[in-house]
Amino acid sequence: MATCSRTASQAQSPFDQGYLEPALLSTTSVKYGKVSLEQVMQILLGLLGQVERLKQEIAEIKEAGIKTRTTVKNISQTVDVVKDGLKSLQLQGPCTPKGPQPKAVEETPRPLPKAKPIGLVSGAPFWSEAPKVLPSLAQPTPQRAAPPQVPSPPPSPCLQSPIGTAAPPPLAPVAAYPTPVKVDHPDAYTGKIGSKAKQWLTWMLAWTCLNLRMFPTDQEVLSFLLMNMKDSARAWAHPHLNQLGSHQAIIQTVKGFKLEFLAAFGNPDATRAAERTITTLIQSGTCADYITKFRTLAMELDWNDAALRGQFAQGLHWEVSQQIATRKHCPQTLLELQNAALVIDNAL
Repeated sequence: MATCSRTASQAQSPFDQGYLEPALLSTTSVKYGKVSLEQVMQILLGLLGQVERLKQEIAEIKEAGIKTRTTVKNISQTVDVVKDGLKSLQLQGPCTPKGPQPKAVEETPRPLPKAKPIGLVSGAPFWSEAPKVLPSLAQPTPQRAAPPQVPSPPPSPCLQSPIGTAAPPPLAPVAAYPTPVKVDHPDAYTGKIGSKAKQWLTWMLAWTCLNLRMFPTDQEVLSFLLMNMKDSARAWAHPHLNQLGSHQAIIQTVKGFKLEFLAAFGNPDATRAAERTITTLIQSGTCADYITKFRTLAMELDWNDAALRGQFAQGLHWEVSQQIATRKHCPQTLLELQNAALVIDNAL
C-alpha cells in the first residue's frame, strides 16, 4: 500500500514528536520591591484610624439629625397649640379666668349729669345702652336717664378687632384752636393803590391766623376780608361777596383772594418804583428811620445781600460811614451793617 511521504524541510508537529500536551508560551518574570512587615503594619493602622474617624463622623451626623427632628417636632407642636388657641378665641371670644369674685359694694348715689343739647360738639358720642363692665369687677351700675337716641355711624372696616369682636365706633374729632389774642383788627381798606394795599393784606391775614377759632374754613376768612372794605374798595368787593360760595365765584380760596386783590390794588410797577426810590434814599434823620424805609423798599426787590449792603452803605450819614470804615472788623452782611450803624448813630 502506497503512503504519502513528507519532505525534510516541512516542520514536524509536536504530536508527531511524542508530546501529547500543547506547549505554553514563556512569560517575562515580574519583579516585586522589598516591603517590610513594619511598613505593612503602619499602612493597616492608618486605614483602621480612618475607618474609626469615619464611623465617629457618621455617628455625629446621625445624632444631629435626631436633634433636628426633635426640634422640628417641638416647633410643630407649639404652632398647633397657638393655632388652637386662636381658633378658640375667635369662636368664644375673650374670657376671664374663674376666681374668687369680689363682694358687691353699694355705690354712693350721685346727681345725674346735665344733659347736653343736641347739635353741640361733644367729646364723646351718646350711647344707646350702659357701658359694659368686665366680669371680674362686679360693681353695681347706677340707673341713669336714657339719653336721646342718635343713630351711630357704621363701624369702619379698618377698626375691626383681630379676635373677631367689633371695635367701638371712633370718637368725633374735636378741633383744637389757640386762645384768641385780644388785638383789634386793622381798619377797613379804603382802596389806596400801592404799598398800602400790600400792608393791609399782610396785617389782616396775620390777624385771622391769631383767631382761627372764628375762621374754621376759607369761606369765613374770605367773608371777613371782603366785608372789611369801604369806599372804592367796597365797590370792588361787592360782586365777589355776592358770588362767594357758588361755583361762579372767581375767588374760591385765600390764595385766590391775594392774587385778585393785588392785581386790583397793587402797584403794577412796584419793582421799578422801588429801585428808583431805594437808589435815591439817604439817611436824613435817625438811623432807625432809615433802616425801616430801606427794608420796606427791599421787600419789593430781588437783589442779593451784597447789592443791598452796598446800597445801604451809600445812603448812610457820612459820620456813621466814617466810623464803620475805621472799625477793626467790617460787617460782612446787611444785617451786621445795619446793627453796627444803629449802635454808632445812637452814640452820636
